[in-house]
Parts: sequence; C-alpha cells; structure tokens
Amino acid sequence: MQKEFSQKLANATKWSTITEVMAKLITPITSLILVRVLAPDIFGIVASVNVVISFCDLFTDAGFQKYIVQHEIEKAESIYTYANIAFWTNFLISLLFLSIICIFASDIAILIGCPGKAMAIVVACINLPLTSFSSVQTALLKRELNFRPLFFSRIFTVLVPAVVTVPIAFITHSYWSMIIGTIVSNIVTVVTMFFLLDWRPHFEYAFALLKRMLSFGSWALFESVLVWVINWGDIFIVVSILTSYYLGLYQTSMNLVNQIFSIISASMVPVLFSALSRMQSNDSEFRKIYYRFTFLSGMLLFPMGVGIFIFRETVCFIALGANWSDSATLIGTWGLISAFAILFNSYASTVLIAKGRPKLSVIIQIIQIMFIIPTVFFSAKTSFECLSYARAAVRVIGMIIYSYEIKKIADISIFHIINELSPAIIATIGMSFLGTWIISLEKGYLINLAGIVACALIYIILALLFPNVRQECRGLFYKIMC
Repeated sequence: MQKEFSQKLANATKWSTITEVMAKLITPITSLILVRVLAPDIFGIVASVNVVISFCDLFTDAGFQKYIVQHEIEKAESIYTYANIAFWTNFLISLLFLSIICIFASDIAILIGCPGKAMAIVVACINLPLTSFSSVQTALLKRELNFRPLFFSRIFTVLVPAVVTVPIAFITHSYWSMIIGTIVSNIVTVVTMFFLLDWRPHFEYAFALLKRMLSFGSWALFESVLVWVINWGDIFIVVSILTSYYLGLYQTSMNLVNQIFSIISASMVPVLFSALSRMQSNDSEFRKIYYRFTFLSGMLLFPMGVGIFIFRETVCFIALGANWSDSATLIGTWGLISAFAILFNSYASTVLIAKGRPKLSVIIQIIQIMFIIPTVFFSAKTSFECLSYARAAVRVIGMIIYSYEIKKIADISIFHIINELSPAIIATIGMSFLGTWIISLEKGYLINLAGIVACALIYIILALLFPNVRQECRGLFYKIMC
C-alpha cells in the first residue's frame, strides 16, 4: 500500500512539474507577441480588470477546493456528495457576484482606475461561473494525486492565447483580445475536464454538510483573502507614496521573480498538500513526505535564489532590458528571500491546512500583514532601494512563526531540514564564490551570462560529491523514466 502511494506521489510530482515547465515555456512566447501588438495602457486596463476577477474568485471557491482535498471521508460518506454541494454553492456565489458587478460596473470601473470600461469588467466576469465549475473538478483530481489530466487541461488552456488572443489582438489592437482569450481559456478548461473526469454534477444538497464544510472552508477562504492582501495591498501603499514609474518597477520586478520560482512552487505545493492530506493521521509518514519535498525543492531553490541575487543586474537586463536597471536590487533581494520563503513559508502553510488547522495559518497571515504595512510605508518614504531590501526582509517574520508552529503541530524541525540540505548549502556557497568573482571582473553581460552557466555546473559538481544526492538523482531518474 505504501509503495503504491509512493508511486502515485512520484507520478503526481512528475506530471505537475511537467505541466508548470511547459506552461512557462509556452506563455512567454505569446506574451512577447502581445507586448509588440498591444499598447502598454491596454495591459494596464486588463491588469485592473483582473484585480476584480481575482478577488471575486476567492469567494466563489469559498475554500471548498482545499476542503475536498484535505477532508478524510467517513465510510458512510461519498466525496462526490461534498463535490456536488461545493459545485452548487460555488456556482450560486459566482452568479451573485456577477449580478452585483453588472449592477455596479460603472462604479467599480472608476474605483479601479478604468472609468468608461464597465462593459469590459462585466464581460470579463463571465469567467467567474466558469472557474467555479472547474474548481471542483480540479480538487477531485488533486485529492487522488491524479495530476496527469491536469497536464492536458493546462496545456490546452495555455495554447488558447496563440490561436485566439493573438489573432484577435492583430485585428482589434484592443483589450478585448485578452478578455475574450481568457474566457475561451476557461471554456476549454471546463470542456477538457468534462472529458477527463468521470464525475458529473447532479443536484444534491445538505445544509448540515455545508455547515461542516464552511467551518473549515471559511478559514481557508479567509487565509486566501489575506494572501491576496499581502500580494496586492502593498501596491496601493507604493502608488500613494512613489511615482507610477517606481510602481511599475516594483510590480514588474516582483512578478518576474515570482514567475521564475513558480515553476517549483506551483508544481510542488498542490502535490504536497494532496499527499500530506492523505497522510494527516500518520505522523511519521507525514513528516517523511514533508522532509522529502523540502529536500528536493531546496536543492533547486537555494542555488536559484543566491544566483539571482549575485547576477541580479544581468537577470534584470536579460529579462526586462536596459531601461529597467533601477529594479535590479529588488529582483536580487526578492529572488534571494523567495528561495527560503517557499520552503519555510508556503510549504509550512500547507502543513497547517493539511492538518486541519487553517485558523492558525490565518493568524500568521494577519501578523505578517501587521509588519508588512508599516515596513512598506516607511521604507517607501525613504527610497526605492530601501523598499527593495525591507520588503524582502520582512518575509522572514512569517518564516520564523511558521517554523515554530509546524514544530508544535507536526513535530517538523527546521534544523532537520537545514541539516538534510547541507549539500545544497555547501554547493551554493562554493558557487557563490565563483559568481561573486565573475561579477567583480565587470566584463559585461555576455561574460556574466557565461558565468551563470559556469556557476550552475560548479553547483551540480559539488552537490554530486555527496552520496545521498547521487542516490536521490538516480532514484528520480528511474521514476521519471518509468
């Protein structure tokens, strides 16, 4: 049984990783085309509209997706009963939000800085009932660690911009191309999920079960709202203090780094959550799975974070161009801290929710916000460089609190994680000496680019000197090829 679960976990990790890598390879191609076809202000309009959609999406899911993945089913119960309740509740909430948006669209457009774009907001929010439908399907697949269908669904979805958004952009040169493209993407997701999953929604409702779901889901929802505030709230502070130029640097730099690290976080976190949820009653296996994920992720995250910090100016130049040089410091500091934040913040949050303790995660998010708001406010008043360092450094507070809580709740030790990652730490230190020396030569971006490759090779060589790393690599290669 344990061997079967390990194989399912390995397959889930493989398909989730392949999905994110493929998506990250395809998406930039269409983005490069769109930025050359559409004017910058169009992207601003779409970004503002997406703020509304992303916020409403938090409530249309109502935390049910995490409940379906995490919940242990009693013998007399069926997970499909909970799926039906979640589906109809999500669908009704999405229709409610869509109705409210239709009524107050003009006021919302003014609030988000897009006066006269009420119709764009209304049309874009057609996505709400679509995403509410696919949310339950996705949760059922994740619960069973069945990430292979999610791969095909995601690939079909990311191909939509190439065949829908880009052609419409060439014809209209307007924001409608991106809005219509997003709607088509969600329709494609719903249709592909329909064929890839056996479950079909039928009317089944029980308020007693809904109450049970909400007792967990409301806290999971509250946590999602707080995460949204952490990701978006500081932007409102920055724009009120600094110019739009620095806001552009701030948001674009952080988004760039987040996209790089999402290859790991977006592929690992869903699988980790599903696996921990299935083992929530088996403490030893729970810790074993968590330590394995932190080891595998840390081996990639540590060199990535340190490398981005050392070669921050080169990364900035390659990714954004010469006109964005002022954002190099933020790219470096955010990249460095993100490597640790994924391990000791995002993964730790997964532990608390998998153990059925979302309330604790909510409290930690509130504490983080209490520190982030004054930090961003006073550092932004000082200088953009000060903001670049302070915004990254304040994330350490969440890591410390999470590390304490997972030790208390699941007996997971941060010192055990660091000890297991000693090969990555030693190899990263060796790599950093070479990288720092190359930067000190000041020979230009081509030499620095070659230096990045050299640092990667040095890291791999040093890491492979450790027997446990070689053994892990052989095991991973075997599981990937099987």
